Amino acid sequence: MKMAIIHEDRFSVTCANCGARYTYRSENINANGQVQCQNCGKWVTAVGVPLAGERPPVGELESYIPWNKREPKVENEIPRLLAHGFIYSILSLAISFIFMMMVVIFAIFGGFIGIIIALLVLAEMIGGVNIALADAVWQIKCRSGQVSLLGHGGLLFLFLLITGILGLPLAFSLAMMGSSLYIISQLLYLFIFSLIDGFVCRFVALQFEIGTDDGRSLAEGYISATCPHCNSRYAYDSSSIDEKGTVACQNCTYRFILPVGVELG
Repeated sequence: MKMAIIHEDRFSVTCANCGARYTYRSENINANGQVQCQNCGKWVTAVGVPLAGERPPVGELESYIPWNKREPKVENEIPRLLAHGFIYSILSLAISFIFMMMVVIFAIFGGFIGIIIALLVLAEMIGGVNIALADAVWQIKCRSGQVSLLGHGGLLFLFLLITGILGLPLAFSLAMMGSSLYIISQLLYLFIFSLIDGFVCRFVALQFEIGTDDGRSLAEGYISATCPHCNSRYAYDSSSIDEKGTVACQNCTYRFILPVGVELG
């Protein structure tokens, strides 16, 4: 059920049955949180809309500590770098296979434009994988909007391509160690490049860490809060608060109350 709040007591709902879109008021919601479609008459659920007289929910105050404000010591840093790089390398093999299939399909149906689309999808997949790994391994939270995904994936692909090219002499040297040392040389190669890939992946993730937008932190008098409806995080100041003490999410326009105790200048 698609829904968008267009005013504090009015919201727009798209019927899942017939696709018609109408505007409703809070009093139109029944006890089950449903409204009746004005086109087909079906009752549909208005997800996320507060019932008439219901107090708006309280947003979540951002408690994330940026990487550069944490304690300088990182426990098990080498094993984490190895894990980050090794897991990314394994997943990148699957991504490469998917990408090759996409290139063939998109090139057949879309030609050059299809290849461009495939490259954009590849960048988003690479960015998404590294965002998940950075969070799991380092608890680094990255921006996940489409533009950030594209930038994240594109930058990571470029950096890993450069390190791969620079590492070719080393790979060639290890390959020349002879058949008797083949297993040792391969394990050494895996260790070195997993470490390098892990470092590069973490470095790129930090360039897209939340709170580093445009290289600026929150200005004085602003607070960062997360919308309880769509989980988007934005900064708010005192001018954003209405007479009822609520703010409108800058993503979905859902109104919620800033956490208790927050003082804005």
